[in-house]
Amino acid sequence: VTQNFHLPRAVYTCRQLGVEAIGLGTPDWGKFRQSTMVRYSFREFLAVIKALWETRVTRPKPTFLGPFEGIK
Repeated sequence: VTQNFHLPRAVYTCRQLGVEAIGLGTPDWGKFRQSTMVRYSFREFLAVIKALWETRVTRPKPTFLGPFEGIK
């Protein structure tokens, strides 16, 4: 569950990392001022580019490797 404006990126990133994900978004537009949503949209645009770069090109390793917990 997350805000609609970054739901596609969140689900995409999960799926690229092998996590089966289904997203449920909350309504965003109309709850925030237009200037705030413009700023969030621009930030999200840059975050999408970064997510694509990291999942398709660099594939960085986690920086903290705690004990393995497994996925059931």
